[in-house]
Amino acid sequence: MPETIVITRPRVQAEPLAARLAASGRAAVVFPLLEIAPLADDAALRAALAQLDSFALAAFVSPNAIDAAFAHVKSWPARLPIAVLGEGSRAALARHGVACTVYSPPDPEHSDSEGLLSVLDLASLRGKRVLLVRGESGRELLADVLRAAGAEVVAVPAYRRSVP
Repeated sequence: MPETIVITRPRVQAEPLAARLAASGRAAVVFPLLEIAPLADDAALRAALAQLDSFALAAFVSPNAIDAAFAHVKSWPARLPIAVLGEGSRAALARHGVACTVYSPPDPEHSDSEGLLSVLDLASLRGKRVLLVRGESGRELLADVLRAAGAEVVAVPAYRRSVP
């Protein structure tokens, strides 16, 4: 009897994975434990994106953050580097046609804030503005370390998480 794989990612991410597993002959059940939804008010996000020229770095915590932000961005300034946590975010940037420097953790086994912080030149961000695009809630480590390094962090929510 084949093993059944339960996919707990949000439905939008889980369904394509379930289809790939089914195509390879594996049984998959989509059982989202998290729902991603648009914000009721995205004014803060739009205001921050209107000031992209004032930032030295933009960091996105997930593909969801990228997709929500790029719904409001016609073209990304090539001079503004982006920091992301993993390959899913790199793929989201590629879907949006982004052509700039992209920083991400070098080890796919450590696609998290700690991995990203290991590749950023924190000293170069002292006294500069960093845009952090994220969900309404989440870990504060990335923002806290950037602030401790002397960066001015502008953290804006791009989506909300909830229990389905």
